[in-house]
Amino acid sequence: MSKQLKIAQKFNTIVKQLLEDTKSITGPSYIFNFNLITTFSKEMPIKTFCKYGLQYKNKILERDAGFFLNTELFKNEVDGWEDSTEDKQFYLNEFLNLKEIFNAIDENSRDNLWDILEVLIILSEKYQK
Repeated sequence: MSKQLKIAQKFNTIVKQLLEDTKSITGPSYIFNFNLITTFSKEMPIKTFCKYGLQYKNKILERDAGFFLNTELFKNEVDGWEDSTEDKQFYLNEFLNLKEIFNAIDENSRDNLWDILEVLIILSEKYQK
């Protein structure tokens, strides 16, 4: 097994656990869809995070709550992407779901969410090397 695949599997384990922990907020369909995606491509989730998530590294590392709370800022950034309209809408919806999670959890859980996002950043950067 390649180093990249091992990193991708760690990434997937963390994301799956996050989805399990938040399914009371988001519903069970995220876990189902994530399992379906990783059945076909174990590396797709980390590749997608590298493309769309790493650009927010500083906001995540600074634990900038505005990252979750300022929907307009994110919407304007998504509008500037060169992706298709459908892809833009998909990622905007995913961000809004993440915002919903952030707003629904207590301060201690928010700290845990930041920790998880930081780990996903670290794994994604290792994956790209």
